[in-house]
Amino acid sequence: MTEQDIMEVISEVNQRVANVEKERTAEQVTFRLAIKRLTRLIGQLGEDHAAEAELIQFAADSKDIDILKERLVQINSFGLRNIEEPRLFIDMDGTLAKFQTVDTLEKLYKKGYFYNLPPNENVVEAIRNIINNHPEKEVYILSAVLSDSKYAKAEKDAWLNKYLPEIDAEHRIYPPCGDSKLAYVPGGIRTTDFLLDDYTHNLILWEPPAKGIKLLNGINHTRGTWQGSMLRFDKKPEQLAADIVKVIEGAQMKDMRPQDKILHQEQKAPKL
Repeated sequence: MTEQDIMEVISEVNQRVANVEKERTAEQVTFRLAIKRLTRLIGQLGEDHAAEAELIQFAADSKDIDILKERLVQINSFGLRNIEEPRLFIDMDGTLAKFQTVDTLEKLYKKGYFYNLPPNENVVEAIRNIINNHPEKEVYILSAVLSDSKYAKAEKDAWLNKYLPEIDAEHRIYPPCGDSKLAYVPGGIRTTDFLLDDYTHNLILWEPPAKGIKLLNGINHTRGTWQGSMLRFDKKPEQLAADIVKVIEGAQMKDMRPQDKILHQEQKAPKL
């Protein structure tokens, strides 16, 4: 949802206002539907805009065309203040990069560990798709680093430079391991912020006021505690990108775990 979406609906409402004044019954029905769409879109901007949506709805219900016109003119002239565009924050380990188990913690501190993590190629390409095709959705990296490691942050930067250079340095955030990711969100967390992560703990901390999207990476979600949106990592990049955008725009999606999908397919296969 963008300011342009709202302005388009406002344009439609303005057209309907002229016809409602002529008492055309069919246009009144369409007018009410347009008002409903407009108030719903404004309401999605958060509590700060709830009063504006209520006033527009009241003016429409009472057929107070003068008040309605006044509000629409003001919005058209000055815009809705503090419109919050959606932001997508993305984890790296287990999300963009494949999770690699280690038998000792010392291996996490060795040179090359983070840089050599193989990418989840479908996820990387899906994020690139969103960046290129949905510029209104601001994309950030939000990935914890070992603050006492000589290599972690530099290697994560080098990894992104190699696989996803579209995300610039200003949009790469590396909280120290153990700190809440919320504390490092620019300008504070908002209702229009989304986190794509493979770790339920991070997602639970994210909600509310924002929303989490769990990436099912083939080895996680063994306890089934996350009840929000879940997307498989092994989808085609275009489909994964489209599904992430759908969640950002208000849908809830719950994919089956990749390993469960394989088992389900095997159980349905005919026995020869």
